Amino acid sequence: MIRAMAVRLLEGCRWTVVLATAALAVHAAALVVPGGGRLAELLTFEREAILAGQIWRVLGGHLAHFTIEQLVWNVVVFVALGCLCEKKLGAAYLPSLAGSALLVSVGMLLLDSGIRRYRGLSGVASALFTVTMVFAIAGAVRSRRLLLVGLSLAGTALFAGKVLHETLSGSAVFSRDLATAGVVPVPLAHVLGGIAGALIGLAGMRSPSPPYSPARRDGLTLTR
Repeated sequence: MIRAMAVRLLEGCRWTVVLATAALAVHAAALVVPGGGRLAELLTFEREAILAGQIWRVLGGHLAHFTIEQLVWNVVVFVALGCLCEKKLGAAYLPSLAGSALLVSVGMLLLDSGIRRYRGLSGVASALFTVTMVFAIAGAVRSRRLLLVGLSLAGTALFAGKVLHETLSGSAVFSRDLATAGVVPVPLAHVLGGIAGALIGLAGMRSPSPPYSPARRDGLTLTR
């Protein structure tokens, strides 16, 4: 029964599950495979390496993580929001993820030369959060559900407060073990992710992709 519920919940979340699994595998390799940490190092966003031509790090850094706690928080949030957005955005989901990851990485390169290294799905998860809020607010306004509008705006305010706290304090709100590892959060990544998510959400409302349906798989329309 539990398995059936899990399958039902994750149905239509193929790319979300694939990417979350990839992030877990990268960290697991570092923990259990001799020399496996080299994979995470090879994927890590490193400013000098990217400018030297290792452009795969622009996207690869989002799949690597510094600590287990950071990994767990990022993957849980990514899967929860990713499943919602993947079903809502349909075919536009994967390009939207890639676009948000690029915006976060390129933005860090251009806007803050002090960011030397970066790892984590938090920037992309921030984009997914903002997409979710845009759709939630728009739907609540259309249906005149004032309570949902208020809750969505409150969620957006909490996100802004989290970013502000991390900017002022230099410490992460959730992944507390980053400080022990000598890693400071990168609020700019979350701001850029939020901007990407807002753009994706607004574009999705203007030209919505067909939402996921169990009857549509692998590019084929199935009839019942």
